[in-house]
This record gives sequence, C-alpha cells and structure tokens, in this order.
Amino acid sequence: MDTVEIIEELFESLGELSGIILLILGIILLITALIALVVYIFNGLGYMKLAKKLNITHGWFAFIPVLSNYLLGEIGFEYFCNDKKEYNQYMKWILAGLPLVYLVIPALSTVSSLAVIVISVIAYINMYKILKPNNEALYVIGSALGFSGIILYFTKLDNINDAYVSENVNDETKEEVKKGTKYCSNCGSKMDKNAKFCPKCGKNQ
Repeated sequence: MDTVEIIEELFESLGELSGIILLILGIILLITALIALVVYIFNGLGYMKLAKKLNITHGWFAFIPVLSNYLLGEIGFEYFCNDKKEYNQYMKWILAGLPLVYLVIPALSTVSSLAVIVISVIAYINMYKILKPNNEALYVIGSALGFSGIILYFTKLDNINDAYVSENVNDETKEEVKKGTKYCSNCGSKMDKNAKFCPKCGKNQ
C-alpha cells in the first residue's frame, strides 16, 4: 500500500468519524432544545397558576420575554413583600426594563444582567418567605437556577389565601385574595372561587 492509498483511507476514516460526531451533536442539540422548551412551558404555567391564585388577570405575561420579568416583579414586590417601601411599586418596571438596557447600550449588558439576577433573587426570597417558609433557601436556589415556574407549578398553593399579602397591594385586591375571589380564565370576569362556570360567558373553570 503506497502513501497515496494510506492518505485516502485516512481521509475516509476521518469522514466517517466526522459524520458520527455531527450526528451525536445533532442529537444532543435536539434533546437540549426539547428540555429548554419543556422548562419554558412549565415556567409559564407555574407563574400563571400563582397569578390566578392572586387574581392577577395578566398571568399570560409569564410566557412573554420582558413581560415575564414584569410579572415576577409585581408578584415578588407587591404581593409578597414584608417591607412597605414606596419604590416597591416600581420594581416590576425596573425588572422589565433592565433586559432592554443591554439592547440599547451593549456596554452595560454585564451590569444590567447582574441587576436582573439580584432583583429576581430578592423577589424569590419575598415569595418563598411566605409560600414555603420551611424550605425558603432551597426554593430560592432552585428558582435562581431557572426553575422558578416549574417549582410553582408543582407546588400546592391551597394556602395562598392565608398567606401574607403586602400592604402595597390595594385594599380591594387584598380583600379579594383573602376571600378567594377568582377571575374567569376566558373573559376575565370576577366570580366566586367555588364557581364551576363563568356567570358571564359560561366557560367551564
């Protein structure tokens, strides 16, 4: 076997190996994409579940980038916050606006990203300090790793009406939360918490 034949066989072997490597990488990317999709869906469903319990009618924000940050800020700093601070009502806007900063000013991307992480963690702490006081740290860590909505989806929220609701929330909303008033998932009309059908549109709840 001369040198030319050896080189040709070597290239054939490398070609087969490259094909196998590309196949493996393709499978890995596909699995990663599927996992990311599942996490995205359950994160959205988890926050929608909590929003519905709190009578927040725009729970669908959870599925929209930027708006999901707004929803987290609203829940974490207005519904579950022990400190009555004037700036709490602006945290949802700050949390939603920070991701836009590094689109406009790329040089501030690192700073704005860190700010989003810090504010989000504070929101998680506020939430789980009330929802899961016995396992607060564990839930906060899981949420910080990107599984906040999934955790909420598989967490029982039956005692949400007995949980502390921040004084920053207006009195009408606080009273609704305590009474267990809910809104129709179809038309958004206010209805009794035990109602099976919406009195306005007839949608099964």
